[in-house]
Amino acid sequence: MQKRVPQIVSSVMSERGRKGAKAAHSQRTPAQRKALAKKAAAARWGKHAE
Repeated sequence: MQKRVPQIVSSVMSERGRKGAKAAHSQRTPAQRKALAKKAAAARWGKHAE
C-alpha cells in the first residue's frame, strides 16, 4: 500500500518544480524544447522519436 504525502510537502515540491521548469524553459531554444518534447512523447507512448 502506498503512503500518502502530506499536503504541505506536496505543495512545496510542486512549487519547486514550477520554478525549475520556468528556469529551464528560458534557457532552451525552441529546437531544444521540441527535441525534448519528442523524447518525452516517445517515452510516454512508446513511439520512436525522430
